[in-house]
Amino acid sequence: MHGKRRVRRDDLTRIGMTCLAALVALMTGCASSPAGRGRGGDGVSAQPRAEQVLLARAGSQVTIEWKTRVGYVYALVTKDRPDPRQSWRPVEGHERITGTGRRQTVRLPSWPGDMRRFTVISVPAQQADRLPGGRRAER
Repeated sequence: MHGKRRVRRDDLTRIGMTCLAALVALMTGCASSPAGRGRGGDGVSAQPRAEQVLLARAGSQVTIEWKTRVGYVYALVTKDRPDPRQSWRPVEGHERITGTGRRQTVRLPSWPGDMRRFTVISVPAQQADRLPGGRRAER
């Protein structure tokens, strides 16, 4: 078996579940894909970038999770409905989240019929003033 790698059933299950969760999130509008990849001369994005998020609604709670990077600042933003003409606005208390290189999880109250959409935008820390909301970073 030179050059062949044996794939374990656990690996396939984990990969399958991850792909299924991402597909469901994208199809239901609960996740956004990376966008706005314009680069400045230093190779750093000049505009806030939408991050890929995983969103789950359960009972009276909505959970938003994403992977952060050191040296970046994040803002959780929302809008009430999927209308493209409606602007995204910052979620109070989550306007400036400092990237740690770990997954960030935010839990918010929800209710029956809650149609809010969420996404996370990021910029390099030195461009934090490009994010909506206040200037202070949270952990």
